[in-house]
Amino acid sequence: MQQYMRFTVLLILVAVQQVFPAPVHGHRGDADQGDIGNTTTCSKEVARDHMFLQVGVDRVQHGASKVLASRISLDGRQLLIDGKAFHMKGINWNPVGWGHNQSDNHGIEFARFVQQDADLMAGAGINVLRTYGPLTDIGVLDALWDHGIWVMNTVFAYGLDDPDSAVRVVNAVKHHPAILMWVIGNEWNYNGIYAHLSFEESVRTIKKVADLVKQADQLHPVSSIYGNLPSEATLNELSNIDVWGLNVYRGLSFGNTFNDWRQRSGKPMYMGEYGADAFNTRIAREDQRAQADATTALTNEIVQHSSTQGGACLGGLLFEFADEWWKDGDGSPDEHDEHGSAPGGGPHPDWTFNEEWWGIVDITRAPRLAYDAYKNTYNPGYSGSPVSAPTPTPTPASAPRCVPGQTSRRRRAVELCSCRRRHASEDKELLSRGWRCEGPSIVSTR
Repeated sequence: MQQYMRFTVLLILVAVQQVFPAPVHGHRGDADQGDIGNTTTCSKEVARDHMFLQVGVDRVQHGASKVLASRISLDGRQLLIDGKAFHMKGINWNPVGWGHNQSDNHGIEFARFVQQDADLMAGAGINVLRTYGPLTDIGVLDALWDHGIWVMNTVFAYGLDDPDSAVRVVNAVKHHPAILMWVIGNEWNYNGIYAHLSFEESVRTIKKVADLVKQADQLHPVSSIYGNLPSEATLNELSNIDVWGLNVYRGLSFGNTFNDWRQRSGKPMYMGEYGADAFNTRIAREDQRAQADATTALTNEIVQHSSTQGGACLGGLLFEFADEWWKDGDGSPDEHDEHGSAPGGGPHPDWTFNEEWWGIVDITRAPRLAYDAYKNTYNPGYSGSPVSAPTPTPTPASAPRCVPGQTSRRRRAVELCSCRRRHASEDKELLSRGWRCEGPSIVSTR
């Protein structure tokens, strides 16, 4: 039986080679070197050089070349799965538990949170996630794939790392079927690849890492994520980037972003980050409704410009899945800090980035209104999921929401446990009268 199956697969793969004799990857000649502002010319070049990539299928030796079968391909502005236009209904995932810091011994706890988080993601119709650092745990990838969730794996996040470290990540997981593409950097034009490199140094580093990744794996697209829109000069210099992600925060709309991209490049593009946090500095408290409104408005705008319907956008990755309490540098990972920055533009409704409040679920995985808002948005494309996504069991209204363990001596069910917030005078008074903090929750000591 195994020999028969191998023979059948070989025949299919040979047929694929005859139809598409020269799989093209990455650098696409004139399409990348020409006038990026000329959308018509660039689109024709990209469509001519249809890019085929393999996921989850063994390579079969055939003469001097390797025959590849593919689920993933790039065609103009579209990302195809099984030949069907894929739309990203995605999320950014960086699970750091309560009381921990991303850089401490616990770090990013993929394995700890994957089952619970994947259940919730699948229940909201999420079909892809992005990590902010390398994910090489096969068990975690298996769990995500079992839930029908693709992975955009960040293989290079810190500019002073050895560029070859990206190759090691790629080689570790490049044959796993959950891998959708590789990601290099996150809004590195703002942070110098988190190493304060100059813009020119950042460009050289991104370019070098992309070349190394492509040498290691010619079967997945390579992406890089930029803050707002890269210039034509930057796009030309980084012609080895196959797909671009844009982090854009402009209130309740992306403005002219989609049209500007269409004029600037014919390559695929997606929103690498977008959305709103759940804390409103104007009223100095949580504002779930405003976060949900932004989630709905911005996601619907992305859908209107989906490449599945002739638009310029592959979809988007909402920021983010769960709150991270370590992110305020002046605060504590044990407390839900309320400090934010307002650089002059930003999220609805206060134009302020409140870094510890971005989750569509809170740190205990209790869904916010934004979770349901995202769940209810439309996906116009094909997900390529291997399974029917499971629906998570609803949490009973009476169940505790803010405590990691179980306790029946709970003061009240709250969306976020204010005993761990700074300046929470009401709860500090309660603490002096026989209540105490347990994890991120407040419970009775009586």
